This record gives sequence, C-alpha cells and structure tokens, in this order.
Amino acid sequence: MLDVTTLRPHPRNDGQHPPDEIAHLRESIREHDIYRNVVVANDGTTLAGHGVILAAQAEGKTHVPGYRMPYGPD
Repeated sequence: MLDVTTLRPHPRNDGQHPPDEIAHLRESIREHDIYRNVVVANDGTTLAGHGVILAAQAEGKTHVPGYRMPYGPD
C-alpha cells in the first residue's frame, strides 16, 4: 500500500481527468474499492494511475494499492 501523501504526478503526464471521469472513479471506488494497482517510480512519481489517486484522495483514502518500481520517472 502506498501513502498518497508521498506520491506526486508525473510532470509529463498529459492525461486530463475531467470532473465526470473522477466522479465515475469515485463511484467505482465506493462500490468496489480499488482493484488495480497504481505504479510509481522509486521517488514517488506516478507512472500509471493518476486518476485513481485523485479519486481515492477525494474519497478520503490515505493509501492506495500499488507498485513502487526500482527506477526513476524517466
């Protein structure tokens, strides 16, 4: 489990997460919890799962399931 306060978005992440997408993710988290791992670099930079992290934080979660990879964000 990864502490969301230690994670940060990748500066080159071009994916936008509109409010309706975050709302959908929040609803899914409420109904099913988080069932896919996010992926972060060794320094806490998010590589995959930006929207899930935002939705989880909005739902008051302090930790998300994920993998911390043994390499940097680039």
